[in-house]
Amino acid sequence: MSQPGPVLLYGAEDAPADLRARLAAIAAARGLGLGDLDLGLIVALRALQRAYQLALALVLIHHLRKYVGARGADGQALRGSGDLHARGDSNLYLRRRDCQLVLSIEHRAAPVPLPCWLELATDPAPHLRVLAPEPAADLQAAADLADQIVTALAAAPAPLSRDDLRAALRTRNATRGNALIRLRAAGRIERCAGGFRLRPPAPSAIPVPAPTAAPRERNAAS
Repeated sequence: MSQPGPVLLYGAEDAPADLRARLAAIAAARGLGLGDLDLGLIVALRALQRAYQLALALVLIHHLRKYVGARGADGQALRGSGDLHARGDSNLYLRRRDCQLVLSIEHRAAPVPLPCWLELATDPAPHLRVLAPEPAADLQAAADLADQIVTALAAAPAPLSRDDLRAALRTRNATRGNALIRLRAAGRIERCAGGFRLRPPAPSAIPVPAPTAAPRERNAAS
């Protein structure tokens, strides 16, 4: 069982009053007050690390672009330098997909779990709540439906809308929506102007022929 421990927070974006209000809301959502937490706020990071010889684990909260493009991965949607994506050991991405919030995870050297579905709760204070995991039978049904969606998209000459998929598969909107979210998170399908289509494979690199020596000019006198 994990044990709670002290936290040093480096809040570089918000004013102290706004940061305090946000932390108070997070604590209230768990039935706690700020006085119940072993929490400190730091403003100088490197000086603290050198003075106390600490090995720090840094949590960086950053923004994503609203649209990444047909082939974009979540990490490629980070604003600013691509070094932010390459630097992280564990990366968590929170996006709104259709009517749900989806948390997807990347890790540098370990398998990652399936995307996690969240909902916004307001009592006792606004916070995100993790939805209960689906039973094994529901997971199998979702996997079967995902395969049916892929088969339908592969056979269609054009992208299929939600109405097209409902007519072809005759499934509930919520079930079909969850399957579409899973397929998009896995990179198997993509959303386009006409609805949904299979994501085409990434183009393979074109080999570049090695340069050849230029032919020598013949001497006109020979």
